Amino acid sequence: MKYTFIFILIVLFKIQSTAQIVVDPKGTKISLDTSKWKSVGNDMYSKNSGKIGIGTASPSAQLHTTGDVRFEGIGTSTSNNKILTADASGNITTRLASDLLSGNVRSVAVLASDLSTSSVTSLVDIPNLSFNVTAGITYRFYATIPFTSSNQTNGSRWTINGPATSFLSYTSRYTFSSNSETYNYANIYNFPTDANNNSNAGGNLAIIQGMITPSANGTVTVRFASELGTPNSITVKKGATLEYW
Repeated sequence: MKYTFIFILIVLFKIQSTAQIVVDPKGTKISLDTSKWKSVGNDMYSKNSGKIGIGTASPSAQLHTTGDVRFEGIGTSTSNNKILTADASGNITTRLASDLLSGNVRSVAVLASDLSTSSVTSLVDIPNLSFNVTAGITYRFYATIPFTSSNQTNGSRWTINGPATSFLSYTSRYTFSSNSETYNYANIYNFPTDANNNSNAGGNLAIIQGMITPSANGTVTVRFASELGTPNSITVKKGATLEYW
């Protein structure tokens, strides 16, 4: 009997040496196998260098689950057009897919309705034909703009505006007559300062293309103006596009 009692004490001591008592949210005391788990304050972690399986006895990754996984809080107040991403430290969050577009993927902005101006001295922004830029990143852009003139003797000018830059180079070309065009090269915004003096009686086309490396965050926007004021006008036709990448 004496030996049996000593044996029981040894067994109990052995169990306690590899166990740690923790209290769950309901106040229930739970013993942890400290050879595999450890608690530090409110935190608990596995000391096992192997894999953990949930719903499987043969996990193939550090954490392997066969059921659905829910990250409480990540999806709060987010729409279903966001995706999960991880930063350099492995922290998971949600981001818009558009924020992840790389340099070899083009985005296209499209003008939904006609936009007219009789402005001569002031350039008019085409809000739909614009894109946001981040300082230090190089972007390419290509605008294709169909337009009409109130009459053939009324010309136009086409350019861009945006934030401060460390590099800017672009060209603008637009219809002058049925078989000719006005061509400009610029490394400053809002150039040229004057419009040409003629348009095609039929359809007209303006093309602006170039590269920009902004030194400040901001928005690059296509702009235009008419050569002659009211009652003359230049109208950008819906379907005009601005590609950027």
